[in-house]
Amino acid sequence: MHEKIIRIKQVCKRLGDISETTFWRIRKECNDFPTSVKIKGTSIKCWSESEVNQWIIDNREEVE
Repeated sequence: MHEKIIRIKQVCKRLGDISETTFWRIRKECNDFPTSVKIKGTSIKCWSESEVNQWIIDNREEVE
């Protein structure tokens, strides 16, 4: 089975349609955000879809 990878724009949408600048700030502040991988021969960074989804679940806060 293949793991689906997603690019930064998809990650930003999953995090609430945030800007890429906001994403990089969050990533810098959160030491547990999934590690990116590069596509061989390019500078493109991607993330495991399942790891990003799990991070979102693990880091959401309940609002009353």
